[in-house]
Amino acid sequence: MKKGQSNTSSVSASPTIVASRSTINNDVSAAIANNDALFDRKIDLITEGIDLFFASKLRGLPKDNALTIVNYILSMKNEINLSDGYRKLNIYALYIISQFFKNKKTFKEITRDEAAKRGIRYINKKICR
Repeated sequence: MKKGQSNTSSVSASPTIVASRSTINNDVSAAIANNDALFDRKIDLITEGIDLFFASKLRGLPKDNALTIVNYILSMKNEINLSDGYRKLNIYALYIISQFFKNKKTFKEITRDEAAKRGIRYINKKICR
């Protein structure tokens, strides 16, 4: 290469690559929409028969925490016959814990010590007023 020449080259993507990327983007969008529909259906399942307040609280949480709560309640429903009051209490208590950590930590990141030392006192203040 001679002095003063630039080393730029233009490479254009083939139509096949562009079409593949478009297909992948459409598949990802469809998967996200399907996951959202499944997520909403799960929330509807666990809040069936109780106030819409609880569904709205779950939808307001970060998706990781909301999905953890939903899966926990679904598991409990499969194991035991949950009363409406017990479902409400669990959903609300876990919602409050997520709020306590300002929705910055997922439930998987919260340590036992954090929950025991600070979270339980906070829950007692919020629920047992």
